[in-house]
Amino acid sequence: MATPIPSYWLYGDSPAPPVPRFLHAERIVARAPRHDWNISPHRHADLFQAFLITEGGAVLELEGGRQEITAPWLLWLPAGTVHGFHFSPDTDGQIITVSADFLTAILSEQNLAEIGAALSAPLSCPAQREELAPSFTAIARALTQDDGALHTTIEAHLKLLLASFCALLEPGRGAGGREEPGALLFRRFRQLVEQHYRQQWAVSLYARELGVSEDRLHTSCHRHAGKPPRQVLQDRLLVEAQRDLIYTTLDVAQIAYGLGFRDAAYFSRFFSKRTGLPPAAFRRTRGKTGS
Repeated sequence: MATPIPSYWLYGDSPAPPVPRFLHAERIVARAPRHDWNISPHRHADLFQAFLITEGGAVLELEGGRQEITAPWLLWLPAGTVHGFHFSPDTDGQIITVSADFLTAILSEQNLAEIGAALSAPLSCPAQREELAPSFTAIARALTQDDGALHTTIEAHLKLLLASFCALLEPGRGAGGREEPGALLFRRFRQLVEQHYRQQWAVSLYARELGVSEDRLHTSCHRHAGKPPRQVLQDRLLVEAQRDLIYTTLDVAQIAYGLGFRDAAYFSRFFSKRTGLPPAAFRRTRGKTGS
């Protein structure tokens, strides 16, 4: 049977409708041993996750790549990021899971201008444990307490973590650096792309939904991505096609139709032009076979 990339609520739990303002904290040892320390590649549609690995290590699989990581290690995984782990049995650390709508609710336009880069880019790097652990701990502790400062405490520490992630993603900019206003338009465009790339909306429709002209959207994409909106859309389709070929047993036609292509042959030409390999050959190079 052809299988898509697994999408879980929390790992091992069936997908669930979005829970408003969802926030969860747990230790790695609370879940990983139940799965024999192996967390197969999967993604979360509406959840962002931060990991602070404080003991042990793992082989991390992230968007088709593999990396050995050793404590102390920091991971930030935006919603939709395909990831998996083979943990060593001595591994522990903290995981914070937060829903997209929670982040939307607490981040102002100024916040987005300063630290919005962290919302879309995965981060995997050695950690300064003494700098980050207090925020992970404070959020986990706040979730077990019932006091009037609960929301304020969580919001403050989430913003601190996002500022740290942003500084690590863009070390030359610094956590307090400001983006120009056009960057907010580009981020809104990327968010809309995530919602509609399978429908293959035209650039004009994106511009209309964003309330801007096509020329303004074109300028924003060139300034902040170095490419026009159409290429941003095509790149997103290509990323998802590669994910499906690596992580699923869907056949090429199923992948094509799932990504909004009416013709599998056209999809194959689209893919081959951008990767230098037809879809089936690409899948063979990554060790997967279709059904």
